[in-house]
Amino acid sequence: MRMIDPNMDEFSERFDWRYFAMVIQILETRTAAALCGCLWLTLTLAGFAREASPPGVGHNAFEHNRLFANGTEIGSWGGTQHGVSGYPRTGLNRTCNNIVQDSLGALTPTPDRPLRAQKGDLASYAYAGKSPDAGAFELGFAEPSDQPGRPVREDREGTPLPRPQTYQPWEHALTSTRNYDNPYADVTLRVSYAGPGGRTLRAYGFWDGGHTFRIRCAFPVAGTWQWETDCSDAANTGLHRQHGTVDVLPYRGDSLLYRHGFLKVSDNRRYLVYADGTPFLWVGDTAWAVPQRATDEEWAAYLTDRTAKHFTLIQVAPAPEWAGETDRQGQKPFNDKACSQWNPSYWQSFEQKIQHANEAGLVVLLVGLMEPVQRYPEADKACLFARNIVARLFGNFVIFSPSFDSEFMPLANEVGRAAREATAVHLITQHPGTPWNQPIPTFSAQYYDEDYLDFCGVQTGHNGGNRDWCAHHAIEWNLHLYRRQPHKPVINLEAMYDARGENGWQAVDARSLGWRSWLSGASGYTYGAGDVPPKVPQGRGAVWKWVTDPEKYDYWKKSLQWESAFQMQYLHDFLAAIEWWRLEPAHGLIRNQPEDVTRRMVLAKSAAGDLAVAYLPNNDAVEIDVYVFPAPLRASWFNPVDGRYTSITGPIENRGTHRFTPPAKGDWVLLLQRDK
Repeated sequence: MRMIDPNMDEFSERFDWRYFAMVIQILETRTAAALCGCLWLTLTLAGFAREASPPGVGHNAFEHNRLFANGTEIGSWGGTQHGVSGYPRTGLNRTCNNIVQDSLGALTPTPDRPLRAQKGDLASYAYAGKSPDAGAFELGFAEPSDQPGRPVREDREGTPLPRPQTYQPWEHALTSTRNYDNPYADVTLRVSYAGPGGRTLRAYGFWDGGHTFRIRCAFPVAGTWQWETDCSDAANTGLHRQHGTVDVLPYRGDSLLYRHGFLKVSDNRRYLVYADGTPFLWVGDTAWAVPQRATDEEWAAYLTDRTAKHFTLIQVAPAPEWAGETDRQGQKPFNDKACSQWNPSYWQSFEQKIQHANEAGLVVLLVGLMEPVQRYPEADKACLFARNIVARLFGNFVIFSPSFDSEFMPLANEVGRAAREATAVHLITQHPGTPWNQPIPTFSAQYYDEDYLDFCGVQTGHNGGNRDWCAHHAIEWNLHLYRRQPHKPVINLEAMYDARGENGWQAVDARSLGWRSWLSGASGYTYGAGDVPPKVPQGRGAVWKWVTDPEKYDYWKKSLQWESAFQMQYLHDFLAAIEWWRLEPAHGLIRNQPEDVTRRMVLAKSAAGDLAVAYLPNNDAVEIDVYVFPAPLRASWFNPVDGRYTSITGPIENRGTHRFTPPAKGDWVLLLQRDK
């Protein structure tokens, strides 16, 4: 075993921190990650880090979150999107390498069986410059729980496989023994799952090219699950009456999604929660064509940016014709215009981006099941696509919407029922268009009572740039849906975007409509960056249409950093700091409402009266009846433009009407809490 050479000449050799990614994967310690990052930075600043050489046979490497040993991918490690290449040559790297190599024995890592330390702390030996005592350090195979969220795939030959963890995507590949003219449509594959405590799940399988069919799942509880298939062609022995067993482990990672589980409706039917009852704070971003138009590297950059800004969900479309006939790899979504047979390669790339979004902590709303490419395929083709895409994404954190900006259509209901028949564990909604200047959201209202509809999506809309209509709809439409019974959560899926327009489509529009929606009964809001002519004459679509020309003002890299995106982060962080799910609209407590709808203020409070939030779009003051609050209040102003708080001195007595004056011009948020 080689020791660390303490003299500085040893460190003047090339330093490659990729190998430390493998160390960290083995150690699973954030401390080691921090130490390695600091060491690399120190050496870089000192001038000892040099350009690394390309990897070769027998090299260890780390690139794009993938781990390699001896040229074989053995796992993944989170925390960076940057790829580097080279071979470790410093003394410290050599020490780590020698310890690992001496401990390998007969162990051979594979893509599905990476290694982890079963005993001992590799970093402590490496940094101390000493070899571990005999038996003090041991390696073993990692379970999938050491790679949170990474799909677990079973092959056809029954090779022993690692066990999935709860809510981790799992799949099993099957081989058809018969040929079909159109396997996408000619054969129907179903699968049933039976798990601990009598739990059952039902799903479909899907054709994935050649003779390959796949079944997928995300198991909600740990324990042993049995699965069995049923094929419409009983003579197909490769698909019919296939069965197996899956041993599922509890989730042991720190991802909010995998820790809390799939989304569902709260018990009081007012908002969305994770499977364990934790409230889900919906702050969405519009990314309609991004999966289709972005490269893998661009998609990774997009996800990194949106998670850094605390978005919790993104909305995407399948393969809209207006975004192009192919994806960035040149793959068409279907083999014909009628959508009668999908092209598996397109959807394989698409699903990988959905999976990467989930791994980044983002739920995905897939909008437009009834129009995957163009408006509108025949009903049977639309329903067939819905069934297949639900099967493909059955193991993912996704929500489905048949409609995409359309008026109310019976086709949307038909596809919604087909999607519901394909899954009982994913939420389904509708993303309708905007019936301009109507007192109520007629499209959303027509879908509201459908059994398949878990929550009511509304598009308060752009309204041709009419800010009066935008403000009215964000307040009154959400209130109308909030008051309907039986209750369903209401989410504003689209309002006026920020496109840096001249008459509307500005940061204040996207920001103010979000606050109006949240305090008028909506339990979620989705933001958008960019728009196109005639709404914004100079616009090309910024983020959602993925503008790739760096010379354009709404180039995607530029528009990701628009101030309105940061203001969505401030919105998220404000709500995350309070129990937002207890808020109920109470606009009637405001006593000085202006006639101008664009200056109309909104307020929501808890039933207990210990919490209230008001939004002032551009008002000198707000007068609130505080007698309904059971105790004196403490108050503070929140600036939705820059995310800063300003305290109001002294308690607010709960008597009569109190006038609150914001610190400056512009829009402000007032926070009232029980004085402790």
